Amino acid sequence: MMKKDDKYVIFDSHKNYDDIKRQLQAMVLNVTFLKADGSMRDMRCTLIPECLPPFKGKKNLEESDEYMRVYDLGVHDWRSFRMDSIKRITVG
Repeated sequence: MMKKDDKYVIFDSHKNYDDIKRQLQAMVLNVTFLKADGSMRDMRCTLIPECLPPFKGKKNLEESDEYMRVYDLGVHDWRSFRMDSIKRITVG
């Protein structure tokens, strides 16, 4: 981990889906990624079970290692981002 601006940068290009998912299940992360429309987005998100709302959606959502489905703490709803669009992840 590198310390930058009092936050720990935990992303590097060698991290894979499972690494990032494990981190999201243990802590809140700030993920910066490139949206499909070309704009940048910063999202404070997690997969900590205690932070997640009761599940109300489709029960059989297919997982893919191409995108990550997370709970966005800013809008209090589920969002996803493409794994290949990640620019930076910090502990947050």
